[in-house]
Amino acid sequence: MPNELITLQLGHYANFVGTHFWNLQEASFSYNPKQPTSDEIDLNILHREGQTLQGDSTFTPRVVICDYQGSLKSLRNSGGLYKELDEKSVPPWEGALTRIEEPPERPNSANKFLAQVAEEQNSTPVIHESLPKKRRHADYSLESSVEVWSDFAGVAFHPRSLSSLDKYWINDQPEPFDVFGVGLEEWKNKKVQASLEDSIRYFVEECENMQGFQVLMDGHDGFAGLSTAVLDHLADEYGSKSVLVYPLFPTPLPESGDAKKDFFRLFNYALSVAGSSDDHGHNAYVPLSTTSRLSRPKVYLDRLPYARFQQIPYHTSAILAGAVDSFSLVNRLSSPDFVHLRDVVDAITVHHRKVAAMSTMLPFPLRDSDSLFSALKAIDAEYLPVTSLTPHVKTPLIDSQNRCYSQVMSLRGVPRQRWQW
Repeated sequence: MPNELITLQLGHYANFVGTHFWNLQEASFSYNPKQPTSDEIDLNILHREGQTLQGDSTFTPRVVICDYQGSLKSLRNSGGLYKELDEKSVPPWEGALTRIEEPPERPNSANKFLAQVAEEQNSTPVIHESLPKKRRHADYSLESSVEVWSDFAGVAFHPRSLSSLDKYWINDQPEPFDVFGVGLEEWKNKKVQASLEDSIRYFVEECENMQGFQVLMDGHDGFAGLSTAVLDHLADEYGSKSVLVYPLFPTPLPESGDAKKDFFRLFNYALSVAGSSDDHGHNAYVPLSTTSRLSRPKVYLDRLPYARFQQIPYHTSAILAGAVDSFSLVNRLSSPDFVHLRDVVDAITVHHRKVAAMSTMLPFPLRDSDSLFSALKAIDAEYLPVTSLTPHVKTPLIDSQNRCYSQVMSLRGVPRQRWQW
């Protein structure tokens, strides 16, 4: 059984994290028939196979995306694959015809990554055994050119995946979308609500045995309110399905210099997490950020034990995406190793405590000559030196009596032959 997962990405920073997540999934595909994709992971759990109007086969993420107006930039609303039918194939119209067309924004000429993606999509079939993957091993120096998440989106989306707010634009123009209540009001906008509900229903109805939803949501602005309304909708319409929610906080948080705006961010976070105490729905909340403290003075992680990164959304979102990808791996394994999302949610919500924390060791310190045991022994510490990605939570995650109530641990990249003692 497919055990499909539907992903929701609600908010601008959530889409930064989501874009890295989908780029990671695409990087695991093999287009070389002599080196097929590993069968350890069931690709059909997160992806769907379809067909364009031209008859080309597609393999696109099963995802619903919502963001500000203007966040798509050069990414077409059709998702990049489902091109319009050729005009010659359209039946002739004998009446008057007025054509109004707005040309899409051209990709930034300095963004060689998007240029490579466009070249691959335009010069090869959608699914092609010999599809070149030059961009997997290239350095595009995107740190200086990425402005929005669509600047580094390396996958194409289904047209049903993309939606945007009705009147709120990126960079808070002409008015900000920064308060929880404003997000709730936006859900009452029939256009926005219908778009999200229809897209969710579209992907749900084509599933055979859906296990649930994973939700990436901005937790610091109006998307916290909008996401809360969407989660209420999921509980009402799909109450038997599990939902794993990741409230996300960008690093660095936009510096306003205004204590009132800082208070709003904390208030938005508190209200979004407060909904986790509701009895309806089988949910778990795992707040994530490379900001270890949301209140003043803010404390940012500037490094992991074996990784360095800049305090820019493009980098910090990659750290969070890597953690989400590794944690969710158990929900995407092929049988018999597959673990249902319901069981994962049960494991991290002991005694109905629906808020959990996540920590990471990225990358795991395993040298070429090490076995797993020798690598663990070399650490020489009572606890693994993991780094907390949940604000205001320190590691190790134990109480005063050295007890850990419940945890789910994922270790990847270590071949079985190196597990020996």
